[in-house]
Amino acid sequence: MERAKIERVVEETPSDLAEFGLKEPKIEVELNYKGGKKDTLWLGDKNPTNSFVYVRRNGQKRVLLTSSGLLTSLQKKLFDLRDKRVLGIKKDEVKQFTLTRGGKSIICEASDGGWELKEPIKAKGDKWAINGILSSLQSARAKEFVSEKPENLAQYGLKHPSIRVDLLLGEERAKISLLIGKKKDKRFYAQDESRLPVFLVDSYLVDKLKKEPFDLRDKQVVEFKRDRVEKVEIRYPDQIIICEKDTSGEWMMTKPVSTKAQKWKIFGLFSNLTGLRAEKFPPTTKHLSKYGLKSPQEEIILYQGGKELVWVQVRRNKDGLVYLRDKLEGKFFMVKERDAERLKLKPGDIKEKPAK
Repeated sequence: MERAKIERVVEETPSDLAEFGLKEPKIEVELNYKGGKKDTLWLGDKNPTNSFVYVRRNGQKRVLLTSSGLLTSLQKKLFDLRDKRVLGIKKDEVKQFTLTRGGKSIICEASDGGWELKEPIKAKGDKWAINGILSSLQSARAKEFVSEKPENLAQYGLKHPSIRVDLLLGEERAKISLLIGKKKDKRFYAQDESRLPVFLVDSYLVDKLKKEPFDLRDKQVVEFKRDRVEKVEIRYPDQIIICEKDTSGEWMMTKPVSTKAQKWKIFGLFSNLTGLRAEKFPPTTKHLSKYGLKSPQEEIILYQGGKELVWVQVRRNKDGLVYLRDKLEGKFFMVKERDAERLKLKPGDIKEKPAK
């Protein structure tokens, strides 16, 4: 509005304001300045070219022309001008995130730049999945305000909400909560528990909140930095393959034969290892025979400084999933068979091919 300029004076003393739509203006704007000074601006019709709008200021009789963009910018409803943020949070301030649905809660705690699941299981959290939810909550906007002072939350399904999100913010761990109630068409009733108004949110946000513990759990099987690996050992029941990095950074196969190795094959194995994602988490057990891992079909061991950095054991199953065990952590996983197949290497795959 402060950029609006007078394009020209139409009439200094108009005889009929109705001619310009100013007898009953479309918009009246009252401005209050510091010191008690006030000003009023009336906006009427657009001119014949629709490029300008007729305006008049208090204390003046003359009719002016200004850009019609001013009329467009001022044609606002209360909904357009109010804060529509669902929670008004910054995701980086969230220290704890609790999602309750169907009477069951998932609790996630911020930890060293990542997330930890605390309930119903204790595990490393999937920071991308959790941050995705928090980003959706940060950007979510109310689509309609249904009631400013609701007398009966039950009618909106908010007395016993279907989904509840509790966030603890900042070092003071101030609590803020979002309640999700009944569905209305393609939207849902919702309320920030610290405020009275009931509003509607998109089903997209609600779908983002329909998560199970598995969805928020970190599913990466192993994590390591490949430049730290100095030795690779691949064990099969009938064969062992060993590759070692020399002082120049080149890779050599030392068993079953001594020859130069293809570096890209070694790095490909590293990528396939770090790319493994769990499809299921079978219960941890001391009885390895339960998953056939007492006699694994393949073991991949990565060393740094003579110590095991990664130790993965593999046992293929008949249902399309493969059991894996992180021997160093004692954790069990089930991954897709095609992902496990990428870990299988033979000496002929690794050794450098002779130049043609």
